[in-house]
Amino acid sequence: MSESNSSTLESARSDEYEESDTDEVLIRDMKLLNVRPARPNRRFAVPSSVKAKMASTTWDTDLDHHNTFFATDGSNAADKANNVHLEEIRTTPLFSAGVLANIPKRKAEPGKAPADVLPQYGLLAKVLSTYDGKKDEDVDDFLGPTPSNLVNAFGEPIEVEGPKPVKKPEDKRLFVNMNAPWSAFICGSQGSGKSHTLSCMLENALISSRLGKLPHRLAGMVFHYDKFTGFSSTQICEAAYLSSCDIPVKILVSPSNLWRMQRAYESLPGFPKDAKKPVVVPLLLHEKQLNVERMMKLMAVDEKDGKMALYMESVCRILRSMAMKSQNASGINFADFTRRLELENFNDSQNAMLKTRLELLKSFMYLPGTAGTANAPLKKPDFADTKKGRETERKWYMEEDRRQRAQIAKSGIWSFEPGSLTIVDLSCPFVDESAACAMFNICLALFLEDRQKAGRIVALDEAHKFMTATSSSSQFTESLLSVIRQQRHLATRIIIATQEPTISPALLDLSSMTIVHRFTSPSWLTALKSHLAGVSIEREVSKRDVAKIFKQIVNLEAGEALLFSPSAMTGPDKDAGLEDLKMQKLGLGYVKVRVRQRLTADGGRSILAA
Repeated sequence: MSESNSSTLESARSDEYEESDTDEVLIRDMKLLNVRPARPNRRFAVPSSVKAKMASTTWDTDLDHHNTFFATDGSNAADKANNVHLEEIRTTPLFSAGVLANIPKRKAEPGKAPADVLPQYGLLAKVLSTYDGKKDEDVDDFLGPTPSNLVNAFGEPIEVEGPKPVKKPEDKRLFVNMNAPWSAFICGSQGSGKSHTLSCMLENALISSRLGKLPHRLAGMVFHYDKFTGFSSTQICEAAYLSSCDIPVKILVSPSNLWRMQRAYESLPGFPKDAKKPVVVPLLLHEKQLNVERMMKLMAVDEKDGKMALYMESVCRILRSMAMKSQNASGINFADFTRRLELENFNDSQNAMLKTRLELLKSFMYLPGTAGTANAPLKKPDFADTKKGRETERKWYMEEDRRQRAQIAKSGIWSFEPGSLTIVDLSCPFVDESAACAMFNICLALFLEDRQKAGRIVALDEAHKFMTATSSSSQFTESLLSVIRQQRHLATRIIIATQEPTISPALLDLSSMTIVHRFTSPSWLTALKSHLAGVSIEREVSKRDVAKIFKQIVNLEAGEALLFSPSAMTGPDKDAGLEDLKMQKLGLGYVKVRVRQRLTADGGRSILAA
């Protein structure tokens, strides 16, 4: 080492513990003097006081950076809070006119036009009164402040110079948000207005009118079933009347009941003569629309609370083998599946159960290789009265059945355009509730496949008629629950209309809104109490208050309802500042509403004797 370097090092050692003008100079000098030592020399280590200050500086820097991710006092924080409030408003299922009047347009990004917070909505009802769970509240509290009742900071009324303005009627409108996904549960006795409310919601999703804004129409599907339908009478779905307003409505029915359903929907009571009637077509599936998952649901491989029967294990094994064989192919080879089942050594009881499911699927299938519609009816040949002759005759009848289905088949029944409505009505003497739910499950999956063209709205009309205690019904309920849990990602809205609120407590728990029309059964209120926020709070406060709510429900007129929706927006928050966009939520309260009249023809009126 040179003399100059040695003297420099000695100087550094003598000044090591002296305080310098700044810590930065000390650190810099020490780095310059410590030139690549073979071993770390503790004599040249950074003093502990400097280390502490460096650590404190890093801590403060991280703290400042982390605080930028939280809204605090200041204009920037206010903007972030308003963005959060705007997002809540954008996804609310229901909102009042006061919310609509106080929501400005979002600030546009550079080069982009401003976007509405509520771009799609429709008028649903008129607010009659509101309740906070303890006492009645003034309607103005629900709708927000109006110019006629403005006060200053001291609570004194504000005098307006000049002539006093004419007091306008109170704005009691309630809108449903058709831009964000939600789920609705509608219950009530027959004739109370359930199907009417459901139809009004469908109108808001499918029809562009002055009752709201609908730049992007949705595609709808309604499930309907009536187990009391026979050959001489049919119960139609009231949603079919939406075709009276030029909405394309197609009705998928059981092929075995096609002619009678066509007659029923061609003679709709009260339907305008010059309006376009719905198109009734048979529900027929192609092999490409069947996959392993749908086949497993149809074959009910998970019956009896997860305890799979032995023969169902063979069915599952066959489906698993077919899935491995056709990795890149769409659909399933139905003939191959049935052939593999025949090779299994099932006993008579097992074969009978499998045959029931297979025959159900065959009755709704258009199999490949079927003769076209142009062929004339085939004349039945004479068959020998032998075992072989009877087997040949049986196969002839099966081929004739396939040919008849090919003749009535229509193309394009599984296309769902924006603004169109598809009704799946499986009312048929040969289709029970379990079979209907199994087919509904397949139709729901097909409906949700192509959602890029338009958002979806799914409705169950008179759900109590087919949502019964069967395995297929449980599977259909699980599919609906899965859709509701993922509704934000599936862009789907769910409406369930039923007389009995006891069909599925889980559906009640996950619903964004519950609309209760008139009913007189105390057991129904018992079912609602533990699933509705407003009613459950009443139960905890006083049994007398619960009786008061039940009295309100019993005294509801047709078309009136109690509406529960904790996330519904009721108006500007009174405690927020003038520039704050925070809105008040309905929360534990509820409102009494009167549903608006329909745009389309009303087919739900009772048929009287005179």
